[in-house]
Amino acid sequence: MLALYLALSLDLPRPYWAMATVYVVSNPFLGPGRSKSVYRVVGTVIGAGIAVLLVPPLANVPLILCVLVVLWVAVLLFLSMSDRTARGYAFLLAGYTTLLIVLPASIDPTSVFEVAVSRTEEVVLGIVCAGVVGAVVFPRQLAPAVIDSVDSWFDDAILYTSEALSGTADEQKVYASLQRLAATVHRLELGISQMSYDHVTSSVVERMETLRRRMKLFLPIVVSLADAHRALVKESSPALDGLDRLVHDVLVWMRASVTEGKSSQVLSGIASGTWKQRLREAKPSQEEFANWRGALRSDVLWRLDQITDIWHDCVSLRAGVWDKSANWEPRLDHWLAEKNDRYFDNVSMLLSLISAVGAIAVVGVFWIEARWVDGSTAVMLAAIACGLFAALDEPVPHVYRFFLAILASTVLAGVYLFVALPHVQGFLPLAVLFAGPFIFIGAFIPGPTFGVTAMLVAVFTARFTSIQSVYDANFEEFLNSSLAGVAGAFFAVVWTKVTRPFGSEFIMARILRSIWFNVSIASRPIAAKKRREVLPKILDQVVQLIQRIHPAGAQSYFSVESLRDLQIALVSSDLCNVRDVLDDGLSQQVEDVLWKVSAYYSSCAQIGFRQIVPVDTLSKIDSVLKIFMSRSVNMHDNRRGRAAGPHAMESNISDIRDATRALIGLRLSLPSGPYRGSASLI
Repeated sequence: MLALYLALSLDLPRPYWAMATVYVVSNPFLGPGRSKSVYRVVGTVIGAGIAVLLVPPLANVPLILCVLVVLWVAVLLFLSMSDRTARGYAFLLAGYTTLLIVLPASIDPTSVFEVAVSRTEEVVLGIVCAGVVGAVVFPRQLAPAVIDSVDSWFDDAILYTSEALSGTADEQKVYASLQRLAATVHRLELGISQMSYDHVTSSVVERMETLRRRMKLFLPIVVSLADAHRALVKESSPALDGLDRLVHDVLVWMRASVTEGKSSQVLSGIASGTWKQRLREAKPSQEEFANWRGALRSDVLWRLDQITDIWHDCVSLRAGVWDKSANWEPRLDHWLAEKNDRYFDNVSMLLSLISAVGAIAVVGVFWIEARWVDGSTAVMLAAIACGLFAALDEPVPHVYRFFLAILASTVLAGVYLFVALPHVQGFLPLAVLFAGPFIFIGAFIPGPTFGVTAMLVAVFTARFTSIQSVYDANFEEFLNSSLAGVAGAFFAVVWTKVTRPFGSEFIMARILRSIWFNVSIASRPIAAKKRREVLPKILDQVVQLIQRIHPAGAQSYFSVESLRDLQIALVSSDLCNVRDVLDDGLSQQVEDVLWKVSAYYSSCAQIGFRQIVPVDTLSKIDSVLKIFMSRSVNMHDNRRGRAAGPHAMESNISDIRDATRALIGLRLSLPSGPYRGSASLI
């Protein structure tokens, strides 16, 4: 109401734009509201400027003008879909604003500058009013809500780890917690990008982003630990030899680090080296390491060490979010935790883009060729409906709700214009008349279920009512414009259903296929730089895939399998690194394994579904694993007799063990049967 009052007082030509803008940028949290406001202003100014540049020289050739505007919207829509931060909203608004200004100005080209200026003024006025009221009346910061999401992630991480290591896990519960872990990490990317608009220092935002990257890396580590632990339990209970007690104590410590407020006393168990000492004491002897059970035990202990390190990092970062003096040092030193490469499916984005732009082009050409006076409203609503939901996997239900919102807005605006407003004199009665329905509609905007629909009803009711300083409603004009708007929204539903028949299954299949292709690249004995370019993308792909999967759906097993694919890429990269320091014989054996793994994943990517691992690939891994475990024992026995000295020999033993661990991880992560080597190698 404040925006509408000021717009009427300033005699702005379209005060309803200011009112509608308030509903667009309003948010229960300050950070998202401010970021949306900033990028809405940026997008509006850019879009208005482009409209002013295009309309005057091309007013007499509307078809060329339409083509250029469609191309402009296409470029901006693609940039918007390519940016998962709050900044993407600026690209979306720049495209829409150009379209919304060009359409009415194409009828009267001389008014384009006035329309561009007035829209910018009214949008800025609405943003200022929303910002002032939001900061004064019940202001809420975003940061506590983001922290709550992080705390929920800790609870789910403990649940998943406990269930995965219990041996009697409820699969649906495990899948559900894993899906929530990935979904939280995915959502945090946008939330953290908006925290900088919430009076939060850059150091806090940086620390939160570091925490998010380590939360993402936790997923493959815990799945690989669960696989190794499960394999060890299946071998025989003597192989555990007190390991279950150590796993239990780690889980108790993880729970205590969360429930007791991430206190330094709880963390001191690791800070003082207690866990490290216990893990060293539980290591199998060199002779036991040559046994499959002993090698598995060593692998479980190594991964437990990783889990405690990354958990310590996550909890320490969470505890020090607001502490400016906190001097955090990473416990888990892994280069992947410092990378934040994003994966975008360009083919899916292109299909979405063609669908949205095609709708604008079809309706736009029909409007021009039919010389439909009110057809610009149909073009505008078809463009908004198709473009607003272009980035979604399944846009049809959302576009249909957009159509219902247009219907509701048309009816409500008609009641206002021809039943209520003729009897209103003055702003106060007008405010009272608007207050009831708009407050009721606004109450639904913060909710996740009806939020977008409620916002659309509020925005388009204000738009269709077209409040002016003087009442001047024409039923015939309103009817023509409303029918055009409803027709445009209905066309968007039909068009989207025809051009976007695929849903999330199609997107997940493409992501999974791309994961396999990238794993095949990461498994090749190629330059480290190339592998480091691929691995962060696989990690982001896996998170995107898991957060799309319904935990009770038929594809729920994809979540764990895709994490195993990621683990194979990681251990293959480790094998590539250690291959360079091995002797020629062992190096060639490792290279043969890598090429076979790469060929398997390349075949999966080409065919489009996960195949059974070839027996010769499994046999090759088993035989090479047997060689490495045996070589480790021999090198240990001959250590003192080597001329290179004990330190050089220790380094070689360390390389052999690193390669053995990587081969074990490879063997456990591949979808296959039990280990085919001998249970005892000595």
